[in-house]
Amino acid sequence: MRQSETVRIQKYFYNQTIHSVRDVNRLQSTLRYRDADIVDCIELAVAIAVRDTVKRVSSDVRHLLNLGKVN
Repeated sequence: MRQSETVRIQKYFYNQTIHSVRDVNRLQSTLRYRDADIVDCIELAVAIAVRDTVKRVSSDVRHLLNLGKVN
């Protein structure tokens, strides 16, 4: 794999991780300042699942491609 491809993959995983973590933080912050309904809880649960999946998949791909851990 060329270095430019490696850099692109790492940037992609970094951006996806940052985006998913921000979503979770935003939803948690929203829940702190107002009454939560069932939709708010479901949105937060989905955001947490997405965040965890992004982290797990990116870690697995880095391991498979011997890219090391970048956090």
